[in-house]
Amino acid sequence: MADDMGYEALSSNGSESCKSPNLDKLAAEGVRFTNCFSNPICTPSRAKIMTGQYNVRNYVKFGMLDRGQTTFAHQLKAAGYAT
Repeated sequence: MADDMGYEALSSNGSESCKSPNLDKLAAEGVRFTNCFSNPICTPSRAKIMTGQYNVRNYVKFGMLDRGQTTFAHQLKAAGYAT
């Protein structure tokens, strides 16, 4: 997963200054989302990625995830990965 990377930073999207062979391979073999938007602040996007939930469901207290919320780290741990 890449963080804080713009669309224009991938060579698969035409960048000549950045080399991104592993992400390019993922783009070639996986699903590409080319019509997306992101919040200008990273926290809401990160919370959505971690939980798979819309943010209206993520924040019980302002700016804090509910400690009982299942994240992808919990899912990976349950599958035997060390996180």
